[in-house]
Amino acid sequence: MALAAVSRDLGVDVSLYDGSSGVSQSAWNQMHTEGQHFAFIKASECLTGPDDTTMTNNVTRATAAGIRAGVYHVAHAENRPTTDGAIQEADHFLSFSGTFIGPGRLRPVLNLEQNNRVWSPLPIPRPATRARTPGPSTDPPWRIPQSPLYPS
Repeated sequence: MALAAVSRDLGVDVSLYDGSSGVSQSAWNQMHTEGQHFAFIKASECLTGPDDTTMTNNVTRATAAGIRAGVYHVAHAENRPTTDGAIQEADHFLSFSGTFIGPGRLRPVLNLEQNNRVWSPLPIPRPATRARTPGPSTDPPWRIPQSPLYPS
């Protein structure tokens, strides 16, 4: 008996590194046309930033293109390795991005990295990974290269 192919939604992860004023509306529209269904958008980092000044534009434009958006916070537990530190970071995340958390949005996400590497206690599949540089020159800058750790 052959197994049926599993269908899954595709999405992207964007931040201020993808454009100083956010990803353009035409790029979001093209992503939707190409089958992207969701986007995780950087909102805040640590307590002192850099908070993502493109978050509002990216969430607004993704939503206008028909892509479901959600925001994430890049935590720096190494700076405040206590329960109080975690609460301070969560409060900062909510105060910066709270208007983009709630019904109709993806659930908020906590991004844990250490030494510029993604950290997870379990080998969990990720729906979207982001690269600091674009893929081959023929790819648009939002096209996310395959990761050997998290293949499609």
